[in-house]
Amino acid sequence: MDYKLENIYELLQKSDWDKLLSIESKHRTDIIKDPMIKQIFDVYFIDAVINYVKNEKDKLSCSLVLKKIYNRFIHHRNKTYSIPDKKFEELVIHYLSTLQMVGSSDIAYNIAQKWKDIEEANKFVVLYENTHSKELIHSNNDTIKVSVNPNIQKENHTISLFKSNQEYEFYYAIRESYPNYLTYPNVAVSCIIDFDKIKDNLNKNEKEYFFKAIVDCVVYEELNTDFIPKFYFELDSIYHDEEKQKVKDSIKDKFFSLAGQELMRIRGKYNISLKRNDFKKMIKEVLN
Repeated sequence: MDYKLENIYELLQKSDWDKLLSIESKHRTDIIKDPMIKQIFDVYFIDAVINYVKNEKDKLSCSLVLKKIYNRFIHHRNKTYSIPDKKFEELVIHYLSTLQMVGSSDIAYNIAQKWKDIEEANKFVVLYENTHSKELIHSNNDTIKVSVNPNIQKENHTISLFKSNQEYEFYYAIRESYPNYLTYPNVAVSCIIDFDKIKDNLNKNEKEYFFKAIVDCVVYEELNTDFIPKFYFELDSIYHDEEKQKVKDSIKDKFFSLAGQELMRIRGKYNISLKRNDFKKMIKEVLN
């Protein structure tokens, strides 16, 4: 009989969990009839596992051991055995901690949700939900995942797409001038120009600015399943007379020159505020 008392004690000392679990599963009916052997699983087994986890450096192995023991005794800890709740909860805490150490936070979260009455588990649930996207339930959940960013604050800190009415009028003038095209505002230069094709002609500062620069309006042509940039517009103002901005404008012009593209800069002279029709008339005369 391989479930003799001395055999089980020896396996506990060796931390041979696979063998112990095999014996427990195979001889469970006989074990619970033997008070001495049952007491090992009631009182000493979980303590031995926790002590092993505390001292074992291979946390991946620990996580696998804890998974087997957790799944086995989650159902039998009270029905079959008399494992104290506090003792099993301590095992749960070590399981959650070990899962995090081996990069299995998603699994830890799913388990922790079932143990929110444990302070440590509840803290982990809160931390996880504040740092991970939340998956939304919907009718196609089996095939499509929809998630939302976590920890959304109540205060709205968004900004308007257009910083002035002049920018708004400028955008719609271009949009209405090209009704068969798609016009997008504030497009990153890196989304338009192939950096690798022009980088050898740029210095360090120009390379850094390349990934920060945006274009006020870009007109795209839709071809099959792709959008091809065709026309590029910048709305300049008195702000562009500042030396710092002049440098940036010059660098941006260089990007488009190297890319073989024409960047059209538009500005009302003497700081005059232009209207939508002013822009549309100019676009018609100059570009067509």
